[in-house]
Amino acid sequence: MLIKQVPDIRNIPPDAWDWEKGTLRRGMLDTVCNELDRQALAFNRRPAQRQDGKVVALTMGPPFATEVLRYALSTCADHAVLLTDRKLAAPTPRPPLTP
Repeated sequence: MLIKQVPDIRNIPPDAWDWEKGTLRRGMLDTVCNELDRQALAFNRRPAQRQDGKVVALTMGPPFATEVLRYALSTCADHAVLLTDRKLAAPTPRPPLTP
């Protein structure tokens, strides 16, 4: 299953926003497992226990994304894979924010 580590938006400091680029400075925020992925991990625990199957968690991101994989392994995943490459690090282009 695919899982994603995302910025924890419960406490965003004002200087975390780059208003000129219209982006969030992710390095200034803690990261957490995406809530829908957390629910999917909990849901996948039951079928894997009933059948002779394996749950593989896959995420793409920088090396610190291993945190979300550790979480997946602690809940239901049997294996974890991190896909990381500097070429994949470019942010998704977004139109600039207008005040």
